[in-house]
Amino acid sequence: MSPASASGWVSASWNSPSACSRCSRRRAAQAVDYVTSAGELEPGAHGVAAPVRVVPRLEASVGVVALTALDSRVIGSAVVAAAVDVAAALC
Repeated sequence: MSPASASGWVSASWNSPSACSRCSRRRAAQAVDYVTSAGELEPGAHGVAAPVRVVPRLEASVGVVALTALDSRVIGSAVVAAAVDVAAALC
């Protein structure tokens, strides 16, 4: 799912953890993508979310929801970085 065309919530690929015992910030950043949504949970709400990866069996994401349109490229980069930080803290 590419960021430009993504719409919806967690894809099945988010549930596939990396097979590493130690977190590698660069490896985690390369594996993370983000998705966007508009009006799916609430009319007028816009969201951007990135998966928290690396932790086996953890189904989690970091996201931002706003009642105004979001610049998905800017917010997407920020939620990806936050998701990587959360994954690193959990390893």
